[in-house]
Amino acid sequence: MMRRIARVVPVLSFLLAGSAFASPLLTLNPANGFIEGGPSETVGWGYTLSNDTPYYLLVDASYFCHVGQDPEFTTCTQTLGTYTDFIAANLTIISPHSSTSQTFDPNFMSGVGSYTIDPSAPLYSIDTGDIVATYQEYMGNALVSGTQVSGDIELSASVMVEVVPEPATLTLAGGSLLFLWALRRTLKPRPSDATSR
Repeated sequence: MMRRIARVVPVLSFLLAGSAFASPLLTLNPANGFIEGGPSETVGWGYTLSNDTPYYLLVDASYFCHVGQDPEFTTCTQTLGTYTDFIAANLTIISPHSSTSQTFDPNFMSGVGSYTIDPSAPLYSIDTGDIVATYQEYMGNALVSGTQVSGDIELSASVMVEVVPEPATLTLAGGSLLFLWALRRTLKPRPSDATSR
């Protein structure tokens, strides 16, 4: 009997230790967190949130924070636009040992959040930081009499937003250059015209 217990205890310890170190994972889409858009454009990120804990997770907010900013202690700011939270607004709950994903779509407010680039943002400027999502753990579903077992816990993923010219602007510039080239070519005297006189 003692030997059987001696064999079972290490196995149970190993299994319990694995769950004690389990933690959720936030992965953004695109995976490198880099997005680009023109002035006044709304861009954003899709996500996958994996929950390998024994608890239900209720996402209660997301933020775009610069390095050194923490939504628990400071107000997170953006330099080139405005961030809008989608993931908490959609009442995102992840069951134990499962995951959920959403693609970014500003029309349906899906994804982790959106970034609306300021109309006066200088071209090729970059805003870097982290998407910080906060969640709470519940024993049982948070919407159906679950018991909260933690305060806010943070997950983060690095992001970068670059301001680029709008495709229409590039097309207009390219068309203008082509027109000027054609105009110059038609106004330039041809060598055959000069010798025939």
